[in-house]
Amino acid sequence: MATGSWNWEIAANRDFLAANPAVVHLAETVSWPIEQWSNWEVKMRDSNTDRAIKAIAEEWMENNEDQYNAWVEAARDAAK
Repeated sequence: MATGSWNWEIAANRDFLAANPAVVHLAETVSWPIEQWSNWEVKMRDSNTDRAIKAIAEEWMENNEDQYNAWVEAARDAAK
């Protein structure tokens, strides 16, 4: 996984996006400060396996549960 400034956008299959408007809203809504990206890059220097990246994501979600839940709820509402 590469996380340079040129790679801060979400990529997805068009058919998948057409069938999942909640995902479109989520992708258009989420953003993280540069400091967070830097933090992730440092953590991935030691390991960037799928397991390590999943652990980094889960740690962020646990530490930012209110923000995460707000994004998910807004995405669900937008898809109604």
